[in-house]
Amino acid sequence: TSFGYMDDMLALADEYPDVVFEHISGYKANDTNFGNTFGRMYEPRYLSGMVAGSATSSNLIGYVAAFPIPEVIRGINAFTLGVREVNPDAQVEVNWTSTWFDPAVEGDAAQALLDKGADVIAMHQDSTAAGQAAEAAGARWVSYNSDMSAFAPDAYLTAPVWNWGPRYVEIIEAAQAGTYTPGYYWGSMADGVVDLAPIAADVDSGVTDQVMAAKEAIIAGDLHPFTGPLHDQAGNQVLADGEIMDDGTMLGMGFFVEGVIGSTGAEEAAPTTTAAPTTTAAPTTTTTTTEPPDPRFTFEPVEGVPGVDDDEIAFAVIGIRTNNPLGTCILDCYLHGVEAYFAFRNAEGGLFGRELRVSEVLDDELFSNQIRALEVISADNVFGVFNATLIASGWGDLNDSGIPNFVWNIHATESANRTNLFGHFASMCATCTQRGVPYTVKIAGATKVASLGYGVSENSKVCAQSVADSIDLYSADIGAEMAYFNDSLGYGLPNGIAPEVTQMKELGVDFISTCMDLNAMKTMAQELARQGMGDV
Repeated sequence: TSFGYMDDMLALADEYPDVVFEHISGYKANDTNFGNTFGRMYEPRYLSGMVAGSATSSNLIGYVAAFPIPEVIRGINAFTLGVREVNPDAQVEVNWTSTWFDPAVEGDAAQALLDKGADVIAMHQDSTAAGQAAEAAGARWVSYNSDMSAFAPDAYLTAPVWNWGPRYVEIIEAAQAGTYTPGYYWGSMADGVVDLAPIAADVDSGVTDQVMAAKEAIIAGDLHPFTGPLHDQAGNQVLADGEIMDDGTMLGMGFFVEGVIGSTGAEEAAPTTTAAPTTTAAPTTTTTTTEPPDPRFTFEPVEGVPGVDDDEIAFAVIGIRTNNPLGTCILDCYLHGVEAYFAFRNAEGGLFGRELRVSEVLDDELFSNQIRALEVISADNVFGVFNATLIASGWGDLNDSGIPNFVWNIHATESANRTNLFGHFASMCATCTQRGVPYTVKIAGATKVASLGYGVSENSKVCAQSVADSIDLYSADIGAEMAYFNDSLGYGLPNGIAPEVTQMKELGVDFISTCMDLNAMKTMAQELARQGMGDV
């Protein structure tokens, strides 16, 4: 009954073919003894958003959320759509906790949102801590999983809730009768698997009536929360007017809708163009001038700047070490580079008469970049931050706090239009051929290349095509050729990637380039290993 058990259950199902396995959450199943069950929680999430949107006065609603996976992102988006259905001016700010259950962390995350002015707190967590923080602050609360009103009665508004009983009975009876058939079950409010808990008595009756009418329309099939026109966080149209999002897109959702403040870590960078600089030849002169001293090496008195005293300028380094799905050296190697540069600069006299020093190194453990950023902001004892992460959820917070953030710039969307973020490279040409991948293919000694991308993402499709074009261009030089190309994969690989891996295996592919998110790459790596292609 947790997303994180998915791959282990699939492996166990293969190991014990006579046992029935049913995974709640996730997106994998097989055709013999491993099924998938989940509920359309986005339906009551939408309804709870309508209640929350009617309750806010500040027009800022906080959302304490566990992990940026499609299930959670989908719920946040549905909730936000419900909020803005009744209150178009309201916004929903997300604070990631990187835990399903940790009352202390959840309470702190809720408090951080309350401190920003949120007067309603929603959650995708398993404890009541967010509600108790809301109650203490005189705010309102939308709980989750069950009716938790007893734990924060004054704050409680309503809750999207689960009712697994009927589905469990159905699965067990089928297994006992020998009629169990694995597959994908996505139950709805009409099935009774998900529902909206009673709405608090002090909510205006007009609001309650409006929500109940929407509930009836969803059950009847007359209302779908994800109906166009729908735009993402950056204003790009996702659904045309009247268009309803298909299940595959919902199951692989990796973007936030308009009205959400925060990052999923999987946002796409919008295509950018950069005008060529105009150069004008200056007239030649023979004037001799004396260069003034470089002010960077001259001591300047400074007071009241965090992390700066008369002797040094302190920096924090945030990056991923633990839970790194790539298995590569990121935080420690990035730190080594920063410290090497500092040693060089200090040997040259430092900066403004002070030495540069790394005073703190923070592992964001993949999902805790925002938490680490907030820790740095709260400590207020460094001048700047160096950031090498895979999910850039804390960059915006550092930018807004005025702390210079020098970033490993693989998140162009997070970097755009933020004056305190400094990336390590400028805009790139997405459609141009490039030598990096072909050179890597040559170094790897590979001869058969595959390029993969998502069908729903124009950026991913362009990226995949660019790789293929690059391999074709340098094919004779590197002794390799394109063997497999697929730019139509479902976002997040909601149905796995077994057939595609089988095709690549049959074609002799020994090098794969992907334009996909990290979760999908991990899924592919596991499938490659399962089919004996772990060395690709």
